[in-house]
Amino acid sequence: MRLTQHAHQRMTQRGITRSMIDLVLEYGEVEQDKAVLDKRHAQQLIQELQEKLRTAMKILDKGGCVVVETNNAVLTTYNYQSKH
Repeated sequence: MRLTQHAHQRMTQRGITRSMIDLVLEYGEVEQDKAVLDKRHAQQLIQELQEKLRTAMKILDKGGCVVVETNNAVLTTYNYQSKH
């Protein structure tokens, strides 16, 4: 997404980074022409991301995970085994 000169200037003045903007645009609540990620929703997002991190770490401990699906139905799942 392109940033206007005005937006870039305000980001610099207010200590707002591009990654913060990306997060608000991805997870914020859309209200007409703006996206809002307030403190309460940011805390919920942190909890959700921490849970995803825990799950990803469990997958990492297993060496990976494979899910076979078709037509929106899971057929089977198994631990990933490298071919080498």
